[in-house]
Amino acid sequence: MAVIKEKTSKGELRFKVRVRKADGTWHPQVTCYSKAEGLQVEADLKLKTLRDLELQSKVPLEYRNMTLLTYEDYWERWAKECRNHVSEGWKITQDQMNRDFIVPEIGKMPLVDIKQQDIKRLLDKAEDMGNGRRRAAESMSKIYNYLHKIFGDAINHFELLTVNPVQNKFRRKVIKKERAFLTPEQSWKLLNYTRDHWAGPAIWVQTLAALRIGETQPLLVSSLRFDEGHILIKSSYCRKTKKIKPNPKQGNWGKAPIAPELAEYLKEKVAGKGPTDFACPGPNGAMLEHSWFIKVLPRLCQEAGVPKITPHELRHSATELYVNAGASTEDIRRLLNHSSISTTMRYIHRTEERLLGIAAHLKPVRQ
Repeated sequence: MAVIKEKTSKGELRFKVRVRKADGTWHPQVTCYSKAEGLQVEADLKLKTLRDLELQSKVPLEYRNMTLLTYEDYWERWAKECRNHVSEGWKITQDQMNRDFIVPEIGKMPLVDIKQQDIKRLLDKAEDMGNGRRRAAESMSKIYNYLHKIFGDAINHFELLTVNPVQNKFRRKVIKKERAFLTPEQSWKLLNYTRDHWAGPAIWVQTLAALRIGETQPLLVSSLRFDEGHILIKSSYCRKTKKIKPNPKQGNWGKAPIAPELAEYLKEKVAGKGPTDFACPGPNGAMLEHSWFIKVLPRLCQEAGVPKITPHELRHSATELYVNAGASTEDIRRLLNHSSISTTMRYIHRTEERLLGIAAHLKPVRQ
């Protein structure tokens, strides 16, 4: 470690700073044009070396060499140790984001050398889809959150870093947009139109019991508890893994009420079926394919004379029916099997018709 004084060919003084890193290699040589500046640079590099040595001393022996690993090598260890409670579908999404956006930019860089500017460059490139198009804020938010988690674990789980380079200022702002939905009148119009269609049972279950499409697809006849007045939600289909999971999205089994009209309709549709048959099958009697349903639903909406919506928006339409019938926010939360009331609030729509109806009942207070 030294500050070496030398003269240039023009007779000018300059000072070269040489300091070793914690691993024994050299920091890049720095050239200064005053001794004071050289001594300050030397002190800063020595301090960084001491911090790196201190950081390494806190790392368990089996992980200590990870301070010299690239991001790609670190990610392999992270993926093994920090994804135990992640769903298979989300793991697939994480792997895709890592492969497509992260590794091409910082995969070969040492983890400890990745800076804020590297993360900003990565996110900017991920956002730019070319031809003037930009990736949706929702997708960018997923990439940001994923990166923040990876580097956060490098600090809190592996103790390899002290500062997270994925700063909050890089987070893309997501403007929450209200999903489309059918009014109660439009929902009943669609239900009556699809009564005899093969997609009818799925549309009725989603609209009147608010099941997710992934919960509707594997729904068995045995889960229709007519005597108890509810549908037992105990499985869900994951499109990414193409497997039926033995639990719904929220984890624990749930229940959805069977309205009298829905009970009468389903009893008719499942008559003669066995308990292990699908309650809402596709046109061939097998499990309903999402690709079929997402194509046929807008066409049925158009034919029924109602706005086109997606399978998920049938769930939003269900909340309109229940709110219109007097359901409270807590009732809707339980209907949708949400753990958070803030999530439920996105399903309660501020319709002009409802406000006008409330306004019509306002009366003056007489003193």
